[in-house]
Amino acid sequence: MKCMETLETRKRTKNISWRTSLQQREEQIFLLLTLAIGALTGLTVVAFILLTERLGMRLYPVGSAAWRRVLIPIGGSLGIGYLLFRYFPDARGSGVPQTKAALFAQTGPWRGTQREATEL
Repeated sequence: MKCMETLETRKRTKNISWRTSLQQREEQIFLLLTLAIGALTGLTVVAFILLTERLGMRLYPVGSAAWRRVLIPIGGSLGIGYLLFRYFPDARGSGVPQTKAALFAQTGPWRGTQREATEL
C-alpha cells in the first residue's frame, strides 16, 4: 500500500515539474513553432512558384505556335466551366460572402454564434 502511494506521488511530482518547466519555456516553444511554420510556408511558396513556372514552360515552350497561347487557356476555361456546370451546378461566386451569410444567419451546418463557428 505504501509502495503504491509512493509511485502515485512520484508520478504527480514528475507531471507537475514537467508542466512547470513547459510553462517556463512557453515563449521559446512558440518562437520555435513560429520559425518552423514560417520556414514551411516559405518552402511551400517557392515550390508553388517553381511548379507553375515549369508548367508554363511546358505549355508554352519558346518558339511555339501562337495558337497555343490562345487555345490552351480557352480550352482550360471551357473544361472547368463544363465540370462546374455538370458536377457543381449550385456553385456561385467566390464563397466568402456565402460563408459570411451562413454564419450571420445561423443557418446551414453552422448553427450557433459566429464565435463558435470561427473556433472550429
